[in-house]
Amino acid sequence: MTKLLKSITAFAFAVIVSGNVFAQNEQTGIWATDITDTSAIIHYHTDVWEGAKAVGLTLKFYIQNDDYYVQEEALDIDDKEYYCHITNLHPNRTYHVQFIPSYQGTAGMAEDNEGTFSTNFSFEVNGICYNRILNSNNLCEATFSPNKYENTVNIPKEVMHEGKTYTVNAVDRTCFNDCVNLTSVLLPESVQKIGDSAFVGCFGLDSIILTSETPAEMGEDVFKGLNLNNVILHVPCGTKQEYKKHPKWTFFTNIEEDCGDNGIDEAILDNAVIVYPNPAKDRLTISADGEVSIINSLGQVVKFCKSVNGISEINISDLERGVYYIKVKNAIKKLIVE
Repeated sequence: MTKLLKSITAFAFAVIVSGNVFAQNEQTGIWATDITDTSAIIHYHTDVWEGAKAVGLTLKFYIQNDDYYVQEEALDIDDKEYYCHITNLHPNRTYHVQFIPSYQGTAGMAEDNEGTFSTNFSFEVNGICYNRILNSNNLCEATFSPNKYENTVNIPKEVMHEGKTYTVNAVDRTCFNDCVNLTSVLLPESVQKIGDSAFVGCFGLDSIILTSETPAEMGEDVFKGLNLNNVILHVPCGTKQEYKKHPKWTFFTNIEEDCGDNGIDEAILDNAVIVYPNPAKDRLTISADGEVSIINSLGQVVKFCKSVNGISEINISDLERGVYYIKVKNAIKKLIVE
């Protein structure tokens, strides 16, 4: 265990390539290949044997900031190189590994027998990265993007990848970490959990739109370091008190209920917002200045963005067919989604 934690010496022999750490000289050391979202092949090679024969190899394997895992599985390739195929990993995570060989006789061993590598996220749809949730057939979670999220992010209830439909039921821990240009996020009613430190460093965040009548559970330090007095929390009509009494959501001082058209006369304000095409199917262009909300027949905000130079372009391909309302300030326009 002591040696496992002495990573400074080991990491001094490594360089980072695309988020994964490989030995500078693959003649000795540890490196990873064939990395996917849930598996990787870990290699270990050393030239320092001094006539001894390795009779066993233990891989100590642990995930950063989580519990330790121990696995004894290694295949001897040529008396000097070993590999392990590690499976059932969590997508988009950083792992540390250490090889500890056992010997008959005496032998030395290369110092760089520790390293780190990162699994990939599972897939990307419309600029949002997702992880498949292990042991689940059709669930996924929104996860961190190497490109960093910015402006407005609308997470859909469902996404399709390679012909399969996944329900988005969580936001991964550190999903929006240090996305300093992120201004607003919409979370669908399918999201039941928000992971640890999900919004840490999102200093430009000014609004969160929630469409679930039941507050999502949250991990630790989800909004650590943010001034929540500057963030407006939009919740479904009639649920403000439910969110205010929740131990994690109660820290928001600005909670607003989205209650459909709020009594606005659509006939009077219809021409204040220009929408095309209407009816629409995949994409929508809105000509109006200010924050744009698309509201369903239940009064829930299902899309949200801020116009750029008076123009907003919104992907609505994930919306169900039906009647919606586009709201800009106090103006409302009816939208038909085919």
